[in-house]
Amino acid sequence: MRQSNIVRQRKKYPIEREYTPFLIKALNNVDGNYYSVLTTYDEIVRERVFCYEFYHQMRLIGRNYSLGKLHPEIDKSGHEKFKAEDRKNPDFIFHTPGQMKGNQVVIEVKGKINGDIFKDFDTLSIFCQRYHYKVGYFILFGNSFLSLVGFLSKEENVSKIMKYSRLKNITVICKRNERSETEVVRLNNLIDLLTNGRKIQ
Repeated sequence: MRQSNIVRQRKKYPIEREYTPFLIKALNNVDGNYYSVLTTYDEIVRERVFCYEFYHQMRLIGRNYSLGKLHPEIDKSGHEKFKAEDRKNPDFIFHTPGQMKGNQVVIEVKGKINGDIFKDFDTLSIFCQRYHYKVGYFILFGNSFLSLVGFLSKEENVSKIMKYSRLKNITVICKRNERSETEVVRLNNLIDLLTNGRKIQ
């Protein structure tokens, strides 16, 4: 991406300057024990377990940031301002309760790479395009950016991800494990990589 485009996007979505470092710090504080759960028969991924700890870490450090009100899994069923087909329940939102114009950030979290991720991108798209949320974040834990690219590069998935190519206010964050680097990329830049082989910046 050209430097001028980066500057324009930062001016258009300045809210990311506050939220992206905050989310990265909270993710980096999640202990490795929450990435999977040891059972009597196997070690399994449980997104709810990870999300509860992630929520805890966001609450712990949130006082040091100027953020909206954090709410997990707000149920939109019956919400008069939302169309019936748009009443999704994202994992987290930051907003000003009672004000549609106070909507700030919508977040979806996934611990596995499968077809369900497109439902998450649908939710982020709907909330950002129709209901005043400034930016959306798709957070993938337990997997690397390269693993996500590998999945999306499959022929049957490229067309599915292409429908989000015009969205410039959705960011993907990958955190493979407790010790790994936190990888951050805009969704539209990721799609550019998949379709044009262009380098992500």
